[in-house]
Amino acid sequence: MEKVDLPIKKDKNDKVSPSKPDFGWVGKMILIIIIIVVVVYASVWTFSKFVLENMSIEKEKEIFGKISLNGKEKVFDKKILGDNLGELEKFDIYIQDDKIQNAYAMIGANIFITKGLLENAKTKEELLFILGHEMTHIKNRDVIRNMTRTMPFTMILEFLGINFGNWTFDSNEIIMNYFSRDAEKKADKGGIEYINSLGLNATCANRFFIEAGHNKSKITEFMASHPVDGDRAKFIEDNAKFKDKECTKFEWKE
Repeated sequence: MEKVDLPIKKDKNDKVSPSKPDFGWVGKMILIIIIIVVVVYASVWTFSKFVLENMSIEKEKEIFGKISLNGKEKVFDKKILGDNLGELEKFDIYIQDDKIQNAYAMIGANIFITKGLLENAKTKEELLFILGHEMTHIKNRDVIRNMTRTMPFTMILEFLGINFGNWTFDSNEIIMNYFSRDAEKKADKGGIEYINSLGLNATCANRFFIEAGHNKSKITEFMASHPVDGDRAKFIEDNAKFKDKECTKFEWKE
């Protein structure tokens, strides 16, 4: 039999219907999103590289030095740690009124240390190592690198109105000490070299980490954002000088 086509006029709109949906737009949208993400990532990476290559620590301090301050923090008197603190003299250190043991570097070349950590410290070397560690993060530009690479994404998501429910972006969590293991090891090395430059025994700093490791139920915020293991303690032991020198006792008094 010969096939007969009925003279029924076909409407272009008949191609898409509830029974025959067109999913082609989904693929197009996915492609557009991928292109946007790639362009944004490349732009952010370029911007970050430009900032790191052209902004000195002094300029960072001048521009962003006051951003991380809220007026509630107190200036840490560095003289209680000694008269000659070398490089640390260039950085501003603030005390945060918090019982949680923590220390972190912030944008603007500022270092924060909590009362909880000061009250728990038993030697000056512990504090000097931790402060030297944070100082090295600033010198290595880890803080500003994190900010320049993460904040643009935050701003884009907020601009697009993307809501993650109760989960919000905390600038402290973005900028604070969430660095790679490589960055942490370099900061540890910087902390050790700093104590060595002062002619002090860096192994004295291990007491803080050993005690925290034995009290995992009371793990400090510093330990949570600065992963610690046996290799790290050994790293401090292997790179410390003046091991025969006695630890310098420390007692925090406001």
